[in-house]
Amino acid sequence: MKTKYQIMALSPVLLFGCMNGSYASDLSIYQGNSSGKTSIFMMLDTSGSMGWGAGYGGSSMSLQDDYNICVVDRNGNGGSKAVLSEDSTTTPSYKRYYCSVTKSIYDGLDNTYKQRVRNDCTVNGTGYKCYDRLTRLKDAMFTLLNSRALSGIKLGAGYYSYEGKGQKGIVSIPAKAMSDPTHVTDLKNFVAGLKATGGTPTAAAYAEAGAYMMGTKTSGITTEEVPVYKDMYAYTPGIIGLGAGWKECTSWPNPKKNTPSLSENGYYYWPCENGTFWGSELITWSDGGAQSVKDLEQKEYVVTRYTGWFDSAVYAKKTDSTYTITNGTDSIYSGYLNTGKYISGVGNYSTSTAHNTYSTLADIKNSSNYISPAVANSTCSGNGIYFLTDGYPNGTEPKAIRNLMNLTLKKSDGTNAISMANNCSSSLSSTGSSDRNNSAWECIGEYSKALMNKSNPQGVQIQTAVIGFGSSFAGIPKNADGTYNCNAPGLSKDIQNSCLWGTSDYGTGGFYQASNSEDIISSMTQFLSGLEVEFKPSNLGVISIPKDPLDQTKAMNTGFFPMLQPLQDSTRATWLGNLKKYYVYNGTLSDSETGGNTLYTSSQEINPLAKDLWSTTTGDNSPINIGGAWNKIPVPSSRLIANDTISNINSSRNVYVLSNGNVKKVTKDNLAEDIPNNDKIGTASDFPANVRKALLKYLGYQAEPANLNKATLTAIAHPTDPYRFLGGVVHSKPLVVTKSSDINILNNKVTSRDEYVIYGSIEGGLHIVDAISGKEQSVFIPKEILVNQPETLASENAISANGIKYGVDAPWTADNTFKVTTVTSGAVTTAKYEADKMNIYGGLRMGGEALYGLNISTPSAPSLLFHNTPATPGFSRMAQIWSKPTIANVRVKGEKKRVLIFGGGYDQSIYEKPASSYVEPTTSTRGNALYIVDASNGSLLWMTSADTSDITQSHKFTQNSDIRYSVVGQPTVLDYDADGLTDVIYFADLGGQIFRVDLNNANQISTKVDSNLAVRVQTIANLQTGSGSTLFVPRFYERLSVAVFDEGQERFVLLTAGSGNRSFPLEEEKAKNKVYGIIDRDVVSNTLATNYTPSAIIKYDDLAKSGVLGKTDTTQISSDNIASIKNKMLKGWAFELRSIDSGNYARAYEESDLKGNDLYVSLYDPKATATGGVANSCTGGVRGLSTIYRICMPYGECAAYLKKDYLGIVGPNFGPTSNDPRKQILVNPNPETKEMCVGNCNNNNTVPTEQKTYTYSQYRKIKPVRWFEW
Repeated sequence: MKTKYQIMALSPVLLFGCMNGSYASDLSIYQGNSSGKTSIFMMLDTSGSMGWGAGYGGSSMSLQDDYNICVVDRNGNGGSKAVLSEDSTTTPSYKRYYCSVTKSIYDGLDNTYKQRVRNDCTVNGTGYKCYDRLTRLKDAMFTLLNSRALSGIKLGAGYYSYEGKGQKGIVSIPAKAMSDPTHVTDLKNFVAGLKATGGTPTAAAYAEAGAYMMGTKTSGITTEEVPVYKDMYAYTPGIIGLGAGWKECTSWPNPKKNTPSLSENGYYYWPCENGTFWGSELITWSDGGAQSVKDLEQKEYVVTRYTGWFDSAVYAKKTDSTYTITNGTDSIYSGYLNTGKYISGVGNYSTSTAHNTYSTLADIKNSSNYISPAVANSTCSGNGIYFLTDGYPNGTEPKAIRNLMNLTLKKSDGTNAISMANNCSSSLSSTGSSDRNNSAWECIGEYSKALMNKSNPQGVQIQTAVIGFGSSFAGIPKNADGTYNCNAPGLSKDIQNSCLWGTSDYGTGGFYQASNSEDIISSMTQFLSGLEVEFKPSNLGVISIPKDPLDQTKAMNTGFFPMLQPLQDSTRATWLGNLKKYYVYNGTLSDSETGGNTLYTSSQEINPLAKDLWSTTTGDNSPINIGGAWNKIPVPSSRLIANDTISNINSSRNVYVLSNGNVKKVTKDNLAEDIPNNDKIGTASDFPANVRKALLKYLGYQAEPANLNKATLTAIAHPTDPYRFLGGVVHSKPLVVTKSSDINILNNKVTSRDEYVIYGSIEGGLHIVDAISGKEQSVFIPKEILVNQPETLASENAISANGIKYGVDAPWTADNTFKVTTVTSGAVTTAKYEADKMNIYGGLRMGGEALYGLNISTPSAPSLLFHNTPATPGFSRMAQIWSKPTIANVRVKGEKKRVLIFGGGYDQSIYEKPASSYVEPTTSTRGNALYIVDASNGSLLWMTSADTSDITQSHKFTQNSDIRYSVVGQPTVLDYDADGLTDVIYFADLGGQIFRVDLNNANQISTKVDSNLAVRVQTIANLQTGSGSTLFVPRFYERLSVAVFDEGQERFVLLTAGSGNRSFPLEEEKAKNKVYGIIDRDVVSNTLATNYTPSAIIKYDDLAKSGVLGKTDTTQISSDNIASIKNKMLKGWAFELRSIDSGNYARAYEESDLKGNDLYVSLYDPKATATGGVANSCTGGVRGLSTIYRICMPYGECAAYLKKDYLGIVGPNFGPTSNDPRKQILVNPNPETKEMCVGNCNNNNTVPTEQKTYTYSQYRKIKPVRWFEW
């Protein structure tokens, strides 16, 4: 590399910290991952055992099975007669059926049932209310449907068995996006109407669900033969003196003259004809002798139906005969012709239904097949079937089921890519099951594998999650890793098979045991999590290199990497982020001072081996939540100090908010509502319950307190694991401040330093962290965050109806001054720097309209200097503060005063509109102002705007009718006589204009007279072009680069500005953007502070236009143009920005950086891609490329660009070389040492030619810069 030398002029005042960083602007350039592309179909069990006994003889069914309550006695009392109901109070409503468990009933239960009652039931006085399974299912589904847990997915539903006949399942509601409120209502109507009746045709329902997900059908089988059973045995407990015991049927219909009946469990059978007596047929049956359920099951008897006063199970024997069924074109197990039907009785889900959201069934199926809801042909999508069952499969003849499943695997051409074996084959065996002849377990197992085979008709993997609901599944033990031990001894075959069905050997979606509503909710959310395809999401960020707060001639040898993890889900209120620290080495960031692992790989991906300086994690350090500031947030946990020095039993987070005009610390105790007002965090209006609960979680307590009473909050225990997260760090450039430092005077080396890093994140905090350890010292939450986005403080998964929230997203600045003393010990003399001021200032960008000043002399306890908003008198034109204020000194009434100078900000209501709806404003926008305020208290000293009517004191404003557009960029100041006082302020706006404010400090000598700080506010340039439909208004979002140049015996100031719509970086603009160089010759006038005749406002046509920035199109300003600039015929120059596309897409983003006689600018081109494609569709990424250009100053006689491009929006960063902190080189994701230069380069190049990049050196030297005598 070649070295250029530059001299930094040091005025006799202390320098304050600043940073030179690069950040992506609008979040639209980021593409999130696609984990939200998930489609789930729920098949829900509505068999009789799910209910409370309605339609059955007397048993309370699931209430009796699960809790041994509401059991019918020998006199026929209790049972379903004892079941009560209540309204759900939901919309739509449903009946909630329950059995009341008094204390005496509870005391009479054995321990197993007592435990279930405690776990599942609702406390009711001294007793409980225990609800039937179907009520628990409905409660769970309404909770899910009312929450945001299912946001971002498609969800559909069906049930089995249809009409309670025990033969088929049906698809009732298509899987559609849960972002559609009408669809959510349809699902609620479906759930509310579910009724428990009939058998459990699991295999048939599974085939129906599979056919729907694959976009095939179960229709097409014409004839099938099914076995016929006959009633044989049933057990009755006896009633009113009639004996208990097994009963046997001895008489049946004549098979030659009759047709078999269809039972509720889906079996064809010959019913007993012994007769009935007193409403029970079992009284007429014969004595059945000594039978047992186990013996009957081993002899392959099956339960076909239930009968008698006690709903006794009828065990039937398989006969030698079969029954031939012809059912049109469909199997008796097919639900295809019944598609869309509800169980609720309100009608079919079709054109005749009251649910008229869907006008036809065309959303579920077309003329030939189901319409698959599966997200197809994407490696980053998840598809699944959520299959809930409360018992063993029955009523499905295996051969017929095999044919049905095979039919669903046919492709559109009628062939099978996958075929079921002639006799279903899988390790799920029906041998030993309750209905070994009709459970079809082998088919279920084989079919689950077919759904997971990408060769299925839909070409995607479809997972199956199995939810075992009720007491039958309660005894499955768990393995050490939390999974279920499906092969544990003592499990029945049906329970074992159900458990295995969800494992990776079969359905893959997992098995979940559920006994209450919470378990069902958990199973769904866990299944959703498992459906998310495993890929590493994009963790994006850009490099920021700080200047040394003690010596601005040196760049620090450490840099920061603010991170952001984009999400595809548009309902999420925040994106996660982190801030990581690395060494600067050889033009990039690295985990070692001497090399090590660079932050980026050669393909510009984050290197998993690069370990940031705050990380204690070995292995992959690239994830967003590994290392960095995230893991140094000291929230409470139950961990011991020896195991976790950051978050342990003694940890607490220092969270501060604005309360009653002061900064106040948040504690768990002062969030209580029932404590004295003086002890509370604040008033109920400023801190309502939702805000207090959010703050509780931000403190690190992952709790949902029933109330905010002191006793409730006190009882909240430390979480087992730290509950913490960090929002994305996007535009808030990390700021370094120094509290103290020791420097060896002999070798000028720092021997110790106590420093802190300040940064904002989009969840809403302004963080102060120890620069060495990374441990958070405190976090300040602005008032605007508590009003606009408290939910982002509570959870990283917060949902927003209005899109992402921005939190504290603006860069801040510091006024960091020192008291210096020297101490000599032996031969060593040490200069001790002790900060006598550590004030920081900044806004929120799109997080809110405010400017704050904070004193952080005690980093763990910041205090308020001021809080200005548009409601503050004198600041009505103030909008969103996007850039950091400029700190300067001016004289006010004879006093040298530290001031902040800042633009009025960004008017979101005007500029956050896409091109299709944006209209260039013709009246003043908000933010159309420049302010000067007292840095100690924020009081207004002076402002300028086209609108000054709210200020009554004339010395506090200067009106300029041109200042009608938002002023977003940071002002630039000049002290042209080196007296430590600002003389000139330059700023630009979003209307293509550049302004100069001329101050007259000499006019402020009097301590008694109020004088206007400004002599004038001069419009220097208006660079708009065209009119009407061709009007092009360049927007200036960044700070102007300003430099003084000599031209023979004359001197002028060159202002450079790059244009580009930063609000919508992907849109095409009306004309090509430019990098402008505007020459201000008036500023050197010796009558500037009094009277002079200003030059005409510079227009675009007054500029040299021969320059082009755009890779192979790059061209310098021509020699003829330069001659015209020197002879004052032209007032500056413009470089046109060109995209790889012929359209108007390229724009200048990020602050330019002037090094010596070289201006570095960044051109962002949203059309450019590194590999010819866009951001990865699964993992997300960033769109567009940035190219760093160099322009020779002051006339643009050369132009060059780095050979490498960089992903996203990347500005020019400079950092130290490895051996000298005052020698600086470009720092980028991948180092680049070559540029292509045209014009006055090392040689006079007529085309871009390769040459080495430059190294710049800065020396500490006092240089007189006074221009002339007054």
